[in-house]
Amino acid sequence: MGKTLLQFLFSITMVTGLLFGTAGRVAAQSAGAISFEEWLGLASPTKNMSFEQLLHSFGMRSDQGGETTATVLLWEEQEGGSFEYPERLSDNLEPGRGYFFYFYRSDDLNRGEERDFFSEAPATDEAPHDGVVEIQVSATDADESGRIDGMEGFNLLGNPFDRELTVGAIKKELATVSTNLNSYLYIWNSGLGNGNGGFELLNDEDVIAPVQAFWVRYLDDGIKGTVRFDRDRLSADDPRRSHHPVDIDAESFALKLGAGEWFDTYRIELRAEGEVGEDKLDGYKLFSLKSGAINLYSSVGGTNKLTRNVLPGKLEKEIEIPLFFSAAGKTDLSFSWEYPDKLPRNWDLILTDREMDREINLWTTSRYSFTLESADIEEEVTSPETPPEQQFLDTRNAPVITERFSLTIRPRGSNVQNETEILPESIRLKPNYPNPFTSTTTIPYELDESTEVTLTVWNMIGQKVATLVDSESQQAGRNHAENWNAASMPSGMYIARLEAGGEVFTRKMTLIK
Repeated sequence: MGKTLLQFLFSITMVTGLLFGTAGRVAAQSAGAISFEEWLGLASPTKNMSFEQLLHSFGMRSDQGGETTATVLLWEEQEGGSFEYPERLSDNLEPGRGYFFYFYRSDDLNRGEERDFFSEAPATDEAPHDGVVEIQVSATDADESGRIDGMEGFNLLGNPFDRELTVGAIKKELATVSTNLNSYLYIWNSGLGNGNGGFELLNDEDVIAPVQAFWVRYLDDGIKGTVRFDRDRLSADDPRRSHHPVDIDAESFALKLGAGEWFDTYRIELRAEGEVGEDKLDGYKLFSLKSGAINLYSSVGGTNKLTRNVLPGKLEKEIEIPLFFSAAGKTDLSFSWEYPDKLPRNWDLILTDREMDREINLWTTSRYSFTLESADIEEEVTSPETPPEQQFLDTRNAPVITERFSLTIRPRGSNVQNETEILPESIRLKPNYPNPFTSTTTIPYELDESTEVTLTVWNMIGQKVATLVDSESQQAGRNHAENWNAASMPSGMYIARLEAGGEVFTRKMTLIK
């Protein structure tokens, strides 16, 4: 008896409980009438399945010329890593290969009524893949830079079977072609970052759902071979209902960049086998598929981008990590951080804003807000006539803010090289942040020697309204800061007054409510 394709996908979803991001969850919960607009990373669900059969009318839309195009992308690694369209929609999906499909909302298709995906999808009597599926993989130094960088070495594969596969078992098969393999498999999750979307990093104990697409990366030039996916050998013995990409009990620190509800995360993790430079344990950054998403990452060696930086548990010297981000069309953003206490307490953690000449001590505050100047902001050009796959490709080349921020990790202790901190040349009261502010602001300052400090706040008629530090002896250093909560104070101009080393320093601050 014939079964519709989406009934097949839905039945897999219900059996495994592992879903393909937000769209998959919507499908499982609705079990019938569905209306979503979403990218899905999928593999061939059955034998002899064409793009046209799988997409049906859900991935089709007519352009202004009346021609019908499919929103489907396949990945070509050997040309440096790029998305391409299939030559013909009548071609079959290659078993074991991954693809990205875009499903439109019903109103995008000029239909006012809700559509029943399951009843409209075509019927098929084709059987699921079984036994062994072979797939070609490669890593090519297409730009002849002497290393695998950029999007080189990434292969978009997929689980072609009707059961979950274990990540660790998949990696063992991938290693038969080359052992120089990144430690993670990557799957698209539109719900990451409170809807910002992103690619999750899967560890060996995690699982890949049936017909789910995933990325893998080889790190050596000239790799080319065949991987055998054996359904029985790769099947998960203990099916899991969820995976845990990050163990918060481990020595791990999360730096987030957000605007509104959306945010992206950059993570520092400590392991004995980690290295300061790029290594297999680092997690690479793949940009979100969503238009206007925030993407936060660091850069190492050429054009490689990291979303997870695994460092050794013991650092021998200070390291500075340049931070880059894209946030098209957004003006007001905030950094926040979680679990700094998972890192050694004798490590100074400093976020530097070069544009504002500010150093933020991550031990003493939990957020830093800033505004992008209009010259730094580029709006993404999208419209109902712009195919979402083109928006996706534009997102990969989104405007990036560079050279403004960095994260410094400065270890202290007798076993650290250059352990003596480079002290400032003079006492300095630095600009408060944010400024203007609505309730709370941070007032940073530097001391060139150990001295007695008094830090107070005054209004514009010469009245002292707050004492933040009262004749306290403090050590020399760059990372002193105090927070002032002005929630009970009226809007207006205030003066921060620092008395140290026999000198007095002042700065204006603006409270706006």
